[in-house]
Amino acid sequence: MGILTGRENIIKAVGYVPPVLPENVIKSFEIFILNLIGEASIYIKTPDATAITDIDEPQISLSLHATLNNLVSKKELQCGVSWEHFEVTDKVEKNVKTARRFDIFFENWDVKNRMNYGVEAKILIENNSKKRTAVKLVEKYVSEAGMGKYINGIYKGRGCMLGYVLEGNVSSIISKINSEICAVFDNSQCLSKVSDPQLTYSDVYRSEHKAKLSYPLFHLMLDFTCNT
Repeated sequence: MGILTGRENIIKAVGYVPPVLPENVIKSFEIFILNLIGEASIYIKTPDATAITDIDEPQISLSLHATLNNLVSKKELQCGVSWEHFEVTDKVEKNVKTARRFDIFFENWDVKNRMNYGVEAKILIENNSKKRTAVKLVEKYVSEAGMGKYINGIYKGRGCMLGYVLEGNVSSIISKINSEICAVFDNSQCLSKVSDPQLTYSDVYRSEHKAKLSYPLFHLMLDFTCNT
């Protein structure tokens, strides 16, 4: 007997097709995730700016992941959190080397309404440092290494962007991101500040990519500078 492969073949064999969930259910889960990330970021801030300035993105994501897990356990939330989670798609099943990896990944434990949500994180600064160039980080945030993964369908699942702001002013960095978006895409896809009473974290933005995405792409700017 051989090994059964392929998503369609496995679905037929098991006899289960995941339900199509209403948009309001998906949005509630998304808001829950955004608020949870915002809360978790508070616990990993440090008053010493030098302690985080030169740290790499995977290390910040790992610290954030650990804090998220602790919050989930403390609040007894019905949700799992993974660090560096591979997304499995039909394309991946044909060639596992094409797998793309979310930096942080959420999955609820509702049997009837199973949902997951991926996060792509990038470091951002306003001014150049010895280790990093500000403009290159902005370019990476907008490119297929960042939000382009969602816009261009590299990620199939729903998710959001995280900006780890290690230096500078968030508003100035957003302006630079929008300038890059205008150069790569167009001004209709620029980030705008979100005003939603359901959101408990202040630095949340969104971008619309209607030709490519059926949902708005959210962006959380986690400010780790010493003046926050």
